[in-house]
Amino acid sequence: MSIAVEDHRVGLTSVAAITLFAVAGSVMPVIMPGVLDALAGTWGLSGRQIALIVTTEMCGTAMGSLAVSLAASPLVRRRLGVALVSLAALGHVWAALSQNYLPLLSSRFVAGIGEGGIVALASAAIAGISTPDRVFATIIVTNMTLATLFFRFQGSMVALGGKALIFATLLALTILSGAVLPRVLSFAARTNGAVPKSGDYERPALRLARLGSPPVVALFAFLFFSMSIGTVWPLMGRIGLSLRVGPALIASALGRSTIVGLLAGLIATWLGLRVGRRIPLWVGSIGLIATLGSLTYSPRPTLFPALVASFVFWWILTLPYYLGQLASLDRIGRLAAFSIVVQSAGQTIGPAIAAWTLRQDTYFLAILESLSYCAIALVLASWADQANKSDQSADLARSN
Repeated sequence: MSIAVEDHRVGLTSVAAITLFAVAGSVMPVIMPGVLDALAGTWGLSGRQIALIVTTEMCGTAMGSLAVSLAASPLVRRRLGVALVSLAALGHVWAALSQNYLPLLSSRFVAGIGEGGIVALASAAIAGISTPDRVFATIIVTNMTLATLFFRFQGSMVALGGKALIFATLLALTILSGAVLPRVLSFAARTNGAVPKSGDYERPALRLARLGSPPVVALFAFLFFSMSIGTVWPLMGRIGLSLRVGPALIASALGRSTIVGLLAGLIATWLGLRVGRRIPLWVGSIGLIATLGSLTYSPRPTLFPALVASFVFWWILTLPYYLGQLASLDRIGRLAAFSIVVQSAGQTIGPAIAAWTLRQDTYFLAILESLSYCAIALVLASWADQANKSDQSADLARSN
């Protein structure tokens, strides 16, 4: 069965609560290059070990978000929310106390479960809003702001407290997310509509059984987009080193790129659906492909900061529209929650393939893989958009 849910506009306090909640689960992938560089500098980790940390955390994220996408009732999601926030907090404490590689790897898996579930719960709440793209963009802007501050003070944080201070900061964000959890769940219950009786609530995998349906195609588009970002972004610092860029210039490039990402998020927030979704998706994806293509040609070290900034700008400009496309296809919030599973899977598969293809810390193949994934995502997203319009026209014709 399907449930018609009326669009809802959201007040400032609700946006603030959802944003604060979501950031606790979504900021880590944004700041991951800096965190991994700090760990690599402390323990001398190889590019393959770093890629494995990314893969492990994203695998946990996929599990946490899958649990949310399968949770039907508000009561189940409330209990699950408490458990997920607790797991994220536990993972950060464990990471802060880890003294070698394997405990750190395990801690990031545990934290990933909590982070993925937190983002999935937030995404499900956003799905009932009339303009989900703008709320997603607001969350991204907040992430970029925090990332800018992190990269600006990363050196000082490491000098003062090492990795423990970094994970303590993430722990503080998680505790704040727990404080606003009841409001987020209450908001989701209102905007997503009444939950049907047990047995009538269709699981996303069953409801979206038709392979060529717009939601399924859109999910695959988001999978490949997530693979594209997940393949390159966590390794960006290591890519810089392979291009003979100095550590100081890499840190500066990562820090300044988040300011550019903040600008892209603000543009997406203002733009909303003024020009639809297709134009921002095409412009952003072509920008990403061009940037990745430039990285494959081993540019001069002095060009690296500009390419990092370009990558982040097009990534952040495009991301809200992929998320908005999925949220608009299911106002109940199941697809939006499941999209975080897909995102986590993409950010797991991408680095895993990159780790397998890495040869002596040469990143040419990883960048080329990322470029290919981005192009596939654009084609699939456009296909999903066109198929959805055709389905809507067919429904309108039948109703008349």
